[in-house]
Amino acid sequence: MDALRFEALPALAESGSLFRSQMPFPLWAPDGMLEAWKAANISHVVCMQEAEEMERYCSLCLPTDCYDDEGFTFTWHPTPDHQGPANPEAFGSEEHTSEL
Repeated sequence: MDALRFEALPALAESGSLFRSQMPFPLWAPDGMLEAWKAANISHVVCMQEAEEMERYCSLCLPTDCYDDEGFTFTWHPTPDHQGPANPEAFGSEEHTSEL
């Protein structure tokens, strides 16, 4: 996988702030997150989710189906999710270690 390296983010030089957020539009709880981003003058989104993950959790590929239409610039660098195993009992076990 290619490394993600930033020399600068488009809006960071003006505002001096960098925010981390969950993915907007979860299917289980529509949340108005994009409106909150706009109210906070956030203009650039760094999206690290893979397309399949976005489709599963919000039924959109956010960079191609949403961010541009909503007026955000974006950097999309899909990164595999490195969460724990689906079976919590396997955490730390030989089974889980072999998955890594």
